[in-house]
Amino acid sequence: MQESYFKTPSPSLHDLSPMARAWSIYPCLLYGLSALFGAALALQLIHPAFAIVFFLFVFFPLRDVQRIWPRLLLALCVGCAAYYWTYARFDFPVAIPEKGIEGVAEIELSSVSLSKTHFGSAWGYQATMHTFVDREGRLIARNVPVHMMIPVDKMPVRPDASKRYLVPSRLKNGKSGHFYRLVPVVPFQWKAIGTSWNLTDVRMQAKSFIQNYIVQSTGNSHVAAFLSGIATGKFNDLELSVELGRFGLLHIMAISGLHFSILALFISFGFRTILPFRIAIVATLILLSCYFLFLGNTPSVLRSWISLMIAFCAVLFGKRKFALNSLGAGLLWIAIADPLLIEQLSFQFSFAVTAAILIWYSPCDQLLQAAFPKRRVAEVIELDSLSQHTLCLLSFFRQSISLSLAVNLVALPLTLFYFQKFPALGLLYNLFFPFMAGLSILLLFLSLLTMCIPWISSILFGFNETYTGWLLNFAFRLPKMFDYHLHVKEFSANYLIGYLFIIYAVGIVLHERFKKDEVAVIL
Repeated sequence: MQESYFKTPSPSLHDLSPMARAWSIYPCLLYGLSALFGAALALQLIHPAFAIVFFLFVFFPLRDVQRIWPRLLLALCVGCAAYYWTYARFDFPVAIPEKGIEGVAEIELSSVSLSKTHFGSAWGYQATMHTFVDREGRLIARNVPVHMMIPVDKMPVRPDASKRYLVPSRLKNGKSGHFYRLVPVVPFQWKAIGTSWNLTDVRMQAKSFIQNYIVQSTGNSHVAAFLSGIATGKFNDLELSVELGRFGLLHIMAISGLHFSILALFISFGFRTILPFRIAIVATLILLSCYFLFLGNTPSVLRSWISLMIAFCAVLFGKRKFALNSLGAGLLWIAIADPLLIEQLSFQFSFAVTAAILIWYSPCDQLLQAAFPKRRVAEVIELDSLSQHTLCLLSFFRQSISLSLAVNLVALPLTLFYFQKFPALGLLYNLFFPFMAGLSILLLFLSLLTMCIPWISSILFGFNETYTGWLLNFAFRLPKMFDYHLHVKEFSANYLIGYLFIIYAVGIVLHERFKKDEVAVIL
């Protein structure tokens, strides 16, 4: 297995430094990072000094520049192109007073949801505001995202999402960043001005159907909310969010690589048992793309979908695949398609934590092997049954601890920066809870895929309800005395960016050195 994975590198790569070798093997990661820094600089999310430091870091060490200069030059061009593309695409309001700015907005709806508030049910709209013109006819904003909340009793019939609208409204600042709030003027006067080609209405109906089916098939309300949230990406149970948040498990509620990987593994295995290899891969790609369209274009979903598409296409065409290149391709796509997504927490946590896993897992595992060494297969066979099981258990703990260390090298400072606290028990819970939740996700997909055979689907839902209820009890029934948090005061974003820059730089060097050493040992 190892000999097939660690193919002999070309002689030229052996002589390169770890950083230069990384840029040679993972060019998409280099281009994606360049695009990310360019877009972030245009949005004024980072100080220009960090962009300069990044490109100096890319060109280090100088002795290898002449050997990989075409990729470095292309990376510089990609960064500049991302900067100018982002800068030219958006016009943001210079200053919005507290009462807002009255005018007319041209909007295109991207998502619609029905939520319950303290004042009753309300429609929640996410939209792209293509233009906002104030009463004096001045262009105030262009191509910016907006959010609207409209009570159902004031708008019983919601607008059709397949059209563009002119909406007399008041533009206000949003919660953070370049996201704004739009308050339509009452009485509502939405004027349709054109067609919008999107799946908003179809997606909403499909999610409602799946959610209702899961609720009807599950008796426990918290289990139903958890499973329907995993299936649709929409969580409405506030108590569930609070309880899982106590232990740093909110990432379980986000559609991520774990969900897509389980679904991809199950679908590809099923197709390969009945179809030729290439046809099975193509069928898997089609179904995963349908699931992506069903969920919608959120950062974590987009990253997971792109990574799997690249991986399966590499298998289809017999090419070698690297997860870091897939991650870089996702960065590059988001920087082109919607640069404003990089401001969202889901993007930052999804990409940052995934990169930490891919870069730091191997070095952490190598370091922990000093305490939990690996054994050759021949040595394991000679051991007695108890020793074999003990070795498997220790191996599982080593891998879990390595994964937890890799994740928390980034997740811990990010959480402290945004929330100023971090649950101590999250370090323990993340060793086992995501793995156990994976079984619940697998059972859920099996239950939904067998809806056409009701009695099988009912049995699977019943078993999954019992198992998921037992799993959630780990979070719901723990006494409050265990809620210990690490608290910090607010600190500058520059400190966080500097820390992440150092962590990833050191991680890439260690990752390449450990991999090179392992290749040398095998050879």
